[in-house]
Amino acid sequence: MSFSVARALMALLVIGYGGAGCAEWKERAILRSKGEWQSPLEGPVPEDRERQTAVLRVGAATRHLDKCEIEQAGQDLERAVAFYEGRSWLFDVGYARALIARGRLRQLSNDNAAAVTDFNKGIFILGRHEAENAGLMLGASWRLADCYESPADKEQRRAVLETALGFAARRLKPIEDARSLEIDSYSSVLALLERYELVTEASAASQWDRRFDVHRWKWGESWDPASSDMSIKADETRPSCRLSDKISDAPAVAEDLYGSFRRCFERTSAKSGSFQGITRLWVRVGTDGSIRGLRGISIGIPRDCNECLTRAVTSIRFKSPIDESVGIEFPVIYTIDPR
Repeated sequence: MSFSVARALMALLVIGYGGAGCAEWKERAILRSKGEWQSPLEGPVPEDRERQTAVLRVGAATRHLDKCEIEQAGQDLERAVAFYEGRSWLFDVGYARALIARGRLRQLSNDNAAAVTDFNKGIFILGRHEAENAGLMLGASWRLADCYESPADKEQRRAVLETALGFAARRLKPIEDARSLEIDSYSSVLALLERYELVTEASAASQWDRRFDVHRWKWGESWDPASSDMSIKADETRPSCRLSDKISDAPAVAEDLYGSFRRCFERTSAKSGSFQGITRLWVRVGTDGSIRGLRGISIGIPRDCNECLTRAVTSIRFKSPIDESVGIEFPVIYTIDPR
């Protein structure tokens, strides 16, 4: 397909925007589709102290979100979004980053409807700068797909995933290219493919797997993994995705796994030569602390290395008691220095 993600999401965005700004956004969208819209900020955005502060606030909010520190993230994002909207920098990449971060915040706070609006607006803006922001667009896309949780939203979820995968197929360079700086983007591609398998026919999923040369495997009990942000959280009003909130010895186990992952790389590269790629492992931890099931998806990683990673993860056992079975994601990235 020749149209961009921004064009594909245009209709949805116009519907989703409310208030006095709706007509203006709709007019801009129509002109944009005809190639007639020229933003006054199409050139370089002037640097100033306020803008730098907004960028720093979005970065701080992202770090808070990674730790599921909801209140701190909300404070930073409220100020950052207000700055961009107050200055009418509605097509600035910084505004898109702020919207995507706020979408994550709203998703963690179980406000999926508002998160959908933020993710869509962020992706739409990044569509104007897609050459430099492919990874961010793909990351926002799989988070957007996770907002469509109910069976009634299955087709919408599938459409989001297919649009993002089509964009990745057009935009990303082959992962085998050691000079490629886009390897992190393939982590999002794997997240998209894992979700796509759960909402489509096996034949359709296999076609995309072949397109990206992806390898899948399973171990132990069969299960459907949730997304990394949503699989580990506390009660509905104060969510948390920090593994240590559920399992106290998780940091020590993670440190041991880091060493195991490094040894897997060294052993495989010594036998097969240097390589780069990404593996995402989702595991289900039982209440006794053992690994009950695993699903793996990988691109660019030799089979021997993935077998080593699987052995390392499935052999761990958490000592602390767990109230309920939880899902954990382990992303493993091996990359070659482009220099």
